[in-house]
Amino acid sequence: MSMTLKTASTVALAALAIAACDRLPGGPSTVVVDLAAVAKATGQDVAMQEQMEDGRNELTAQLQEVAAKLEKELNEQRDKLGESPTDAEQQSLQQKITAAQQQYSQSQAAAQQQVQQFEAGLVLQYRESLQPIVREIAKAHGASVVRLTDTSIIWFDPEVDITAEVIAAVRAQAPTAAAESEPPAAAVTESEPAAAAAPELNPQEIEPAESESE
Repeated sequence: MSMTLKTASTVALAALAIAACDRLPGGPSTVVVDLAAVAKATGQDVAMQEQMEDGRNELTAQLQEVAAKLEKELNEQRDKLGESPTDAEQQSLQQKITAAQQQYSQSQAAAQQQVQQFEAGLVLQYRESLQPIVREIAKAHGASVVRLTDTSIIWFDPEVDITAEVIAAVRAQAPTAAAESEPPAAAVTESEPAAAAAPELNPQEIEPAESESE
């Protein structure tokens, strides 16, 4: 894998620090908030990481089932050929092995896309759950614009930072502000059954999707 589960969860959660609001010019009616800090302080970063891991584990299990079925079919086909297959049979066998490997790769790609959509949805859902709190606190400050603390801001007066107030408000609420989402729906499918010798179809753990960086 190109990324570990922990690294990927961190990357996905980093999306909390970008693009929730339009990049509007700062001004006296602007306040800022660090949503990543809010998530960490209220335990939502851990909750989201757990949900992301659950989703990846579910899809990994589905991939393992696909791989096991393909390998079983290939082994059965090889057994039918016996110990002395003809050249034509060997060629057909190899073609089926290749087809099985391609099928598994397609299943992997589909699962990876599901992971990406699921994790992006979790982040978006969490941001949206905080919008009412952020809006009310911003209005109390007389602000009409809320910006996120990210690299697009070179400097800001700490007086316009409402992060601590948002954290306090979230903590004061019942734990209904937590982002909730079902694990990705099962969509790892199998194509036409492949036959032939057993290729290497060892299921790999789903690689977490890489979110957009700053």
